[in-house]
Amino acid sequence: MTKTCPNCKTDNPDNSTFCQSCGTELKEVNNPVESNTKNGSGIGGFWNKQSRNRKIAIGVGVCCLGLIIIIAIAGMMAPDNNTNTSTNTSTPATNTSTPATNTSTPATTTSTSTAPTKTTISALMGSSVPVGTNVQVSGTVLQSGDGFLIIHDANYNDLYVNLDSSNTKTAYENQQITLIGTTAGPYDYTTVSGADRNIPSIDNAVVQ
Repeated sequence: MTKTCPNCKTDNPDNSTFCQSCGTELKEVNNPVESNTKNGSGIGGFWNKQSRNRKIAIGVGVCCLGLIIIIAIAGMMAPDNNTNTSTNTSTPATNTSTPATNTSTPATTTSTSTAPTKTTISALMGSSVPVGTNVQVSGTVLQSGDGFLIIHDANYNDLYVNLDSSNTKTAYENQQITLIGTTAGPYDYTTVSGADRNIPSIDNAVVQ
């Protein structure tokens, strides 16, 4: 507690009789704060005026208010339940398997086209040579036309020849030739004299 000098406004110790600054007597000077407390003004005066029950009620209210503030602060600091704070520390699996290597050697095709079967016009007259057989046959040109030939052997057995579009050699009547083609079964045609003939034939033939 201090005493304030009414003359120079210097604060002096409470037990001072005279002002340490100007020497004014301080005997009758009262501390304004202490006077306010005694007169009932200020916080101290307000508290002194309250009854015992009133003081208890105020104390309980202050405690409740403090508790509410503490709970609110704790709620704001608590982590959000919807936030996933867990950290996945697992290490992803590493595929250490070595891909299989295909060491197989591709098959090599060693087969070649089948050589034509050598035959005669007489043999083609019968059924000994199946249709679709690749054959080589010789004879004399009897008739030559656009894309076809008729040849015969020494016994005058005829063979109808349907030339392949890739054929580049020309055959003339009475020319001895050799052909390679595919047997195609019997062929019907009419001779110049008007006779109907049924003779064997080959398709896709090429003159050798």
